[in-house]
Amino acid sequence: MAKTIVGLFDDFEEARATVRDLTAVAGISRDNISVAANRRGIGMSDRDELYTVDRAREMLDEKGDAGIGAPVPILPMGGLLASGLGSLSISGIGSVVAAGPLIAALAGAGAQSGGLISALVEAGVPDKHAHYYAEGMRRGGTLLTVTAAEHLAQKALNVFHDHGAVDIDRRAEHFHSTGYTGHDPNAPEYGDEDIARDRETWRGYNHTPALRGDPGTEVDLEEEAAVDSQQTSTSPIR
Repeated sequence: MAKTIVGLFDDFEEARATVRDLTAVAGISRDNISVAANRRGIGMSDRDELYTVDRAREMLDEKGDAGIGAPVPILPMGGLLASGLGSLSISGIGSVVAAGPLIAALAGAGAQSGGLISALVEAGVPDKHAHYYAEGMRRGGTLLTVTAAEHLAQKALNVFHDHGAVDIDRRAEHFHSTGYTGHDPNAPEYGDEDIARDRETWRGYNHTPALRGDPGTEVDLEEEAAVDSQQTSTSPIR
């Protein structure tokens, strides 16, 4: 029985480490892993040209260090995933880089945040959580999705927990505390200062007692029965 695990990360390095451990520890094929990251949230401006690690190496081999006048903007996700990186702008979220099966769904959705939400719901994520994940990306987050055979799903979920996947219900409380009433595809994109301010506000909010600990969402693809309500962790979310 196939399952999908969905997680939001504030720290892109933790998302990268999660991908590495999903393959090395949990035995998940790279073909079954998708990553979608808010460019501003990972420190890339819209003006930065996108290169994968492999392409950057090719450029260095072709021209040598002297052939590149400035540091090459590298998103170190190429080489971790089997499929190539894509870059697109999603209304209500902003500029996004993505890799894996999710990029096809996003590219075919007309670059609307509703397309991201629909893709998540189609995978079995509860509608309200799909909206929370979209809002999390708008505020600078990185979304990671994994499809795994049932016997690997718990290992994959453990990897998400180990690397600090966001407790989406707890984060939704924070969203609402800042005036959030639902993800709006017509809302203005978050700029660098907005993302930094929101993360600082979250750090303060996170010092208040948590109501639950449930990082990651596990979804049964065959029965479309979400089990994200079960308690999976009582540890503080990093």
